[in-house]
Amino acid sequence: MFRFSKISLLVLSLGGILVASTPAVSGIDYIKNASLKASMGNMSNPPAMVFVPKNGKYEAEKKGSYIIPIRLKAQKRLTARIYKWNLKEHYSNSLLADHGFNPVSLKKLDKQFQLKVGWNELKHLESKGRKACEQYGKADKKVVKPIVKDLRLYYTSFIFAKPKNDAATSRQVSAVVPVRLVCMPEEFKVTDAKLSVKYHGSSRKCPVKVTVSANFKTNKPGGKNIEFYYIRGDGSHMTVKTKTSGSKGTAFWKKDYTIGHSVNRKYMLTVINSPFHTGWVPVKISCKKKSDGFKNPMPKNNL
Repeated sequence: MFRFSKISLLVLSLGGILVASTPAVSGIDYIKNASLKASMGNMSNPPAMVFVPKNGKYEAEKKGSYIIPIRLKAQKRLTARIYKWNLKEHYSNSLLADHGFNPVSLKKLDKQFQLKVGWNELKHLESKGRKACEQYGKADKKVVKPIVKDLRLYYTSFIFAKPKNDAATSRQVSAVVPVRLVCMPEEFKVTDAKLSVKYHGSSRKCPVKVTVSANFKTNKPGGKNIEFYYIRGDGSHMTVKTKTSGSKGTAFWKKDYTIGHSVNRKYMLTVINSPFHTGWVPVKISCKKKSDGFKNPMPKNNL
């Protein structure tokens, strides 16, 4: 892996790309105008790491790909020729491009590359990205940080030049490409649901008024929709929608019944697109229909 000494940094106006260059090692410098630049303008799609909170921890989305346009340039000085060059990813020391098997003889070096960046190129930054989202992320909204300290890709290039009758000199140039940090908010979810039954009066005197109520708690402020199945013990069910309210994102729903005979039922609810559900709640009424004073059938007329 290359070591850097006395690197002078130039911050480009677009994308925060850093370009660094080291002078010749010794003797006459046979290389001039050397640079390695990543052209990440406003219309480009810079590399990004996306983290989503799951089970109380930020997890990286290990998908997506990005293209980094990068250009390597240099010119020879005096009677020298550029005979060797390479391009590497600094942290892994992986070779991305070079002059080939045989030496070249160039007055001018000008190479353009479209570097494809995916999860394999970003995974060494996972722990740093997660730590940054723990610092900057918010539960209720998406956070995008274009530049985060130490969250970057680092490319280096060595260029070698020499005349026929002198030792070679080299020039090292480098480019730093910031990686955007995207911290997604927590997904809306129901954190608690309870189903209860209230009898309005005695359950032994028909007709009986009964209210089955559902109370929900969520992880977001009000204004979110909750959809759930309201299920009876015999398998019958209905789809219900309700909306949360308040800063704590609670919701309430109820269904009223007027029952005029003995029943033995049970109800539960299960939240759609969620593993959350309640247990069964019984509705039990044991009564006789209240008499209205008439007798039925009419007695026989024996007259």
